[in-house]
Amino acid sequence: MSGAEIAIAGAAAAGANVIALIRAAADKLKATGKSEVIGELIEAQLAMMDLLQKHQSLIDENHQLRVELRQVRELLESRQNLECFHDAYWFREGNRLEGPFSMRTWDNDKKLARMECLRRERFEDGEKLVFTYRPNNEMAYVPVNFATKNNLRQLNERTNVIDR
Repeated sequence: MSGAEIAIAGAAAAGANVIALIRAAADKLKATGKSEVIGELIEAQLAMMDLLQKHQSLIDENHQLRVELRQVRELLESRQNLECFHDAYWFREGNRLEGPFSMRTWDNDKKLARMECLRRERFEDGEKLVFTYRPNNEMAYVPVNFATKNNLRQLNERTNVIDR
């Protein structure tokens, strides 16, 4: 039995108890005077407070489950748009790629952590943009022609690394 099922069963039992107590108090009020039913009315109030606390607990748990469900849906949606190129993850938006993002951070924590472009460097196989994610010392070497071909506009806006 899950936590939600236990809470619901507890709330239902508390609700049934409150109803029984209030009915008994009403019957006694009819048959006798007010002074004899004060104790039962206090019990009914306490039971009602317990019911309200359990109800609030269910509301809180429901909210938390909705938040977790939304996060799982967002994660699944993100995962469908992630692509791996040049030792980094890239998030596809139409004909553009956003990124690069740290592979280790996504693989370990399921979080997109953007890598920072350090410099443009010439290698034997061509010019590359050198990216890093400093918290875990991760590096990615992205060919300039790959960056240009995939319309990495944000690089031009931030660093002017491609258009030198």
